[in-house]
Amino acid sequence: MDRPGYPNGYTTVLAYMYNFDGDGHTINLDVTNLDNYDNTDGFGLFAKTDCPYIKNLHISGQVISNEANTGLFVGGNGSWDHLYNCSSDATLTLYGSGDFKSGAFIGHSNHPTVENCHFTGKIIGDDPSIPDDRDDGTTITAVGGFVGEFAGSDGGESMKNCCFAPSEIKQDLPDK
Repeated sequence: MDRPGYPNGYTTVLAYMYNFDGDGHTINLDVTNLDNYDNTDGFGLFAKTDCPYIKNLHISGQVISNEANTGLFVGGNGSWDHLYNCSSDATLTLYGSGDFKSGAFIGHSNHPTVENCHFTGKIIGDDPSIPDDRDDGTTITAVGGFVGEFAGSDGGESMKNCCFAPSEIKQDLPDK
């Protein structure tokens, strides 16, 4: 699969900076990313964002990734992400190591706002503090429910009226 958002010869994703109204529709993701793209821009429906409003959208299916900053809706390096009335029952499977920020909705964001959202899917990955059973030192850190890492602390971030009720959280990873 070609990496969306990467023009030929570039290794940085251009940030999505627009509003997206899913109008109550469902996007079924079936994405596997285990190719080590050597960047930290992120991986998700929107790999990288800057001030978007994403609303009224449901994501189902599965995302399997070893990319830092992985989220079903927004991957990473977002600024002022706004998610309203969004939901997911998808499975997020994470392989990774080091400073790996991932969450069901947003991997990493500066000042996110998440309102009226709910997650009932699955998160499968390593325990954040224990190397996995492959004995290669692999760990995942900063795995969160909705957001892997909230960056910034000036009060611009908020989460209101949300429900994190995963059907499964599993620490054991299947072989790649």
